[in-house]
Amino acid sequence: MNKAAVLGAIAVVAVGSVVGGAKWSGVNAKREVQANIAKMEQSMPIKATQSTFEEGLFSTTHTMVLKLACGAEEGPGLTVRQRIKHGPLPGWTRIGRAVVETEVDLPQELRALLQNPPPEGQPLLKASTTIGLTGGFETQVTSPKLELHPPSGAKGQASIQPLDFRAQSSLQGNVSYELAWAGMAVTSEEADSNGSFALEGLSIKGQTRPDDKNPLWFMLGKGEFELQRMAMATQNPMGKPVKIEFTKIMADSDTTLDKELLNRVSHLRGQGAVNGAQITNIKFDASVRRLHAPTYVQMLQEMYKPEALCGASSDPTALMAQAEATAKAMATLLVHDPEIAVETLGFEVDGKPGKASYTVGTKGVTTQDVEGSGLQAALFAKTYANGNITIPMAWVERVMVDKDPQRQPQDQAVLDAMLSQAVDAGYVVKEGGNLSSQFKLEKGQLLVNSKPVGPQLSP
Repeated sequence: MNKAAVLGAIAVVAVGSVVGGAKWSGVNAKREVQANIAKMEQSMPIKATQSTFEEGLFSTTHTMVLKLACGAEEGPGLTVRQRIKHGPLPGWTRIGRAVVETEVDLPQELRALLQNPPPEGQPLLKASTTIGLTGGFETQVTSPKLELHPPSGAKGQASIQPLDFRAQSSLQGNVSYELAWAGMAVTSEEADSNGSFALEGLSIKGQTRPDDKNPLWFMLGKGEFELQRMAMATQNPMGKPVKIEFTKIMADSDTTLDKELLNRVSHLRGQGAVNGAQITNIKFDASVRRLHAPTYVQMLQEMYKPEALCGASSDPTALMAQAEATAKAMATLLVHDPEIAVETLGFEVDGKPGKASYTVGTKGVTTQDVEGSGLQAALFAKTYANGNITIPMAWVERVMVDKDPQRQPQDQAVLDAMLSQAVDAGYVVKEGGNLSSQFKLEKGQLLVNSKPVGPQLSP
């Protein structure tokens, strides 16, 4: 992971720690800050180093350096400075428990990459949090515009627009949040290839209810996502140019918890174009059911331990133990009969519609199956899946038949032969310019259009 990416990830965590630590008050400021740091380190592969406190009569200043927890205190870090003005009259401007002013400083590693770095002493991020007498809070986080230049010898540029993040809590403990970001643009000009990437008009908002049982990133509630434009283009002498653009992407989700089982419903809509082909009426509706939340959290924490994130470990035994713990957590999820379903996946290419849907899950896997030696056999017998797909013949021809007139007849003949074989076998139905199939997996047997494919896999 390069330095810029590492610093960007830590900056996001720093913002999260600002919002997550909204309980500080007077004489308890130091204890509250330390508790929040401990929760952050448990939730994410981040280590708070060089933590110091300067305690005054009416305020406390806390400074720490956040780094990836890779074992040694090496590599870039972000200095986070929090000045906590105590209540009941924090800063002598209002009534409340505290006002927390937070700044994230620019380290030299990042400052060297900027074309227009903020003046010395100016922070990368600013956050202001007001904590009321009842414990509710309001937070605003802002950042400046950043222009990055490429490493020595490379050509290109990157521009990151300012962002604005706001969050506030209610008396009932619910937190509403909203992020607005104008976006970013990156271009690369190399001798063997060049490309560009752009995001424009990102908006995220929602409501959640944090608790003391789950990590900071575990969020229940409703959320909305909107992106006005995402574009990517690449070109190199050895291959065909690629140009992808999506616009007016809108999504929403609703995540709930029922007796430790997580359920999520998501929807996405949008449109775009890929190499000139117009993609319209994009529809994606999906759901996740009965995902055991404690096991899910444990699995992700095993997967994103510092050893895995940092890419290597000097102790192969530790990595093996981590992989085994992750696999066991994944297997334990199956005991609760989880299910993933894509109810709708559809879009049109140049006006021709295609659609698909599927459901995958397990039913009846027991703790004995997971802990014993028969897990693989149990999965064959207790995994189910079903779905269908319908696509226009024109889509297949666009992919498999070359536009070069000299190659078209040969490519078309190969495609026709393949389809004829699949249709004759009953695995594909060709009707009205469309190709369709249905599949079902039950008790280890895969059926396509009610015809068995492959051996019976169940015991």
